[in-house]
This record gives sequence, C-alpha cells and structure tokens, in this order.
Amino acid sequence: MRCPGCDAEISDEAQYCPYCGMQIPRGGPGGAAPSPVYRLRRAIGSVAGKLQRRAPPRCPNCGAELGPGTRFCTYCGYAMEGPQ
Repeated sequence: MRCPGCDAEISDEAQYCPYCGMQIPRGGPGGAAPSPVYRLRRAIGSVAGKLQRRAPPRCPNCGAELGPGTRFCTYCGYAMEGPQ
C-alpha cells in the first residue's frame, strides 16, 4: 500500500508511515485525506530539514570547497584556524 502523506510504499499492516510519520487511516478505499495539522507539521519538517542541510565549508581566501575538519586549504594553503 502507499502512504497518503508521502506516497511511499509501506507495509499493509503499518499503522504509521515509517518515512513521514503519518497515521495510516483505516476506513475503506482511499482512506481519509491528510489533516491540516499533519500537512502543517510536514511543511515545518521540510523547512527544518532544508535549514539543517548546510553548504560545505569553503576557504575564505580562495573559495575552494573544503572537507570536514580541514585545517588548511589544499588549494591555497590558507590556515583555517588563523595564525598560530
């Protein structure tokens, strides 16, 4: 069966969607439409998820993309931690 909230394929026995958390309505074909509260929570979650996804760090000197925990830029040698 498909979740009415996120359209993911889920188990026929599921009471809640494992992907979006929507309670699966039980009441015949098609079930009930997602509630306004559910839609609002889903929208808030979507925005929060986008805010948490940050662009990779960049070198302030040359703009090159840096890996996590980089202390020196591999392109220009800039020290990320400032003078030592």
